[in-house]
Amino acid sequence: MALLDFPSYPNVGDSAIWLGTVAVLRRLGCPTAYVADQLSYSRQALERRLPPGAAVLLQGGGSFGDLWPDHQLFRERVVRELPDRPIVQLPVSVEFRTPAAEDRARTTLDRHEHLTLLCRDRESLAYAEAHYRAPSRLCPDAGFGLDPTPRDEPAADVVVLRRSDHEGLRGVPHVAGARVLDWSSAPGEPGYNPWWERKRLATRALTRAIGLGHVEALRQAAMSRLFDSMARQRVAFGYSVVSSGRVLVTDRLHGHILALLLDVPHVVVETGYGKIRGFIESFSGRMNGVAYCEDDACVESEVRRLLARG
Repeated sequence: MALLDFPSYPNVGDSAIWLGTVAVLRRLGCPTAYVADQLSYSRQALERRLPPGAAVLLQGGGSFGDLWPDHQLFRERVVRELPDRPIVQLPVSVEFRTPAAEDRARTTLDRHEHLTLLCRDRESLAYAEAHYRAPSRLCPDAGFGLDPTPRDEPAADVVVLRRSDHEGLRGVPHVAGARVLDWSSAPGEPGYNPWWERKRLATRALTRAIGLGHVEALRQAAMSRLFDSMARQRVAFGYSVVSSGRVLVTDRLHGHILALLLDVPHVVVETGYGKIRGFIESFSGRMNGVAYCEDDACVESEVRRLLARG
């Protein structure tokens, strides 16, 4: 099978989704013969690597809709270019803001006869069932497929992991004395590592390699190892951020998921369009050590409660 849309950018959550997907496929005994990010994807190379009838998997996450149009346009391109292959959209949250993007996606997806949509919250599932012909299923985020890892010793009482992009509509309230950062780091920000940029440039170099015969097989092996290395570096950074406080406060869904995997007490704040609330209501709301807040007073009281609990 093929796994497409590797996150060649420094976002821990999307790397966690990729690694979790790869781990689940490995446990199921389902090897991937072709992997690609948006830049390296080639329909011709994919067809050479995959036998007839082999499935194509599309990276999950919060990019289904028009909040992140590059990912949605890539998804629709793959659906158009591979009309005869089974395609599985891995677990997503759905959010459209513009009718034009909504109509384009419906027209494209409804033309595919072998498409399955997996949704990671009930609201997204209801939307998919109402708008698309393809069968839709509820499925947890692929980040839960990550292999277990030990938790680091906390270095602070409270760490605030907050979005610094356009999804962080509401913002995380101020918490006195907290260490505050985001994990989509750029030069000069906490967590930035020039090693990542070197790996990204290596990916571009591999993309330009000749994709024929045994050369393509070698290129795919190198690409798979490179993607794995990049994603592991990002997720290791994410684990270190989440475990660096006795209590985490976050508006990032994968801050919540990694905190669950590490058993870190945490407070989750909605981003503004319901993605986190929908996921918690669908899957994780009853797990221990989790508090969901929609106002500043709730965050302050829950942080105090979780700190006192030790």
